[in-house]
Amino acid sequence: MTKQGYTNIIFLDGEELRKRLDRKYGYTPSERFAVFENIIRVVNECHDEGNAVIVSTISHKKVMREIAREKCKNFIEVFLDCPAEICAKRDYKDNYRKAYAGNLDNFIGVTEPYEKSDNPDLIINTALLNAEECEKKLYKKVIDSLE
Repeated sequence: MTKQGYTNIIFLDGEELRKRLDRKYGYTPSERFAVFENIIRVVNECHDEGNAVIVSTISHKKVMREIAREKCKNFIEVFLDCPAEICAKRDYKDNYRKAYAGNLDNFIGVTEPYEKSDNPDLIINTALLNAEECEKKLYKKVIDSLE
């Protein structure tokens, strides 16, 4: 990877980034977009420092991913394909149950639709693959894109 000018791979989790921002954001569409813009800024700063960046975030609006593709260098869109009912079974925070009960507004996949992309760069079916298999697919795609 150093041949490409990258000295490290950084993993950024959207939820963790949200906690580190200069103010607290809610989950309205405008607040989600503000968080998204901050994430793009952080990604580009990390990239400019010589890092390859992998961001884990729910960017449920197609336009968000299109903007990220335009603004982020070496952008790769990865769609983690998994039905909501399987996500709900894995939900250790119990958010799906709360959303289905009407106690959470703007919950992606339940009260707020996920807009699928026409052509993501990689699709990983997390309902069929275990975590290790998913990681291998992602790692291969990232490494292949840097060569």
